[in-house]
Amino acid sequence: MKREVVLTVTAQQQMNAAADWYAEENTTIAANWFNGLIARLNSLSDSPDQYAVARETEFLPVELRQMLYGSGKRITHRILFVIREKRIVVYQIRHVAMRDITAEDLL
Repeated sequence: MKREVVLTVTAQQQMNAAADWYAEENTTIAANWFNGLIARLNSLSDSPDQYAVARETEFLPVELRQMLYGSGKRITHRILFVIREKRIVVYQIRHVAMRDITAEDLL
């Protein structure tokens, strides 16, 4: 069953900030990173349960899953999402060096 993929405002801001950061170095790399991320986000609608449960889940009121993403062979970001009945809610798109997500980050 295909589900709608919805990004929170925070996830949208994080995605745009990361693309802007890449664009400071190279606009082609930034565009490739951004377009690749959009394609990966869209792929969530088909089989989101194939992705691992995020390590923070044991401390959260929801089952948070993660999709790893990066440019080239290097993983740079974690896409953190929850599977709902008819949609996938992407809460955060975080650099792998960032601290783990907390319940307050889900508000």
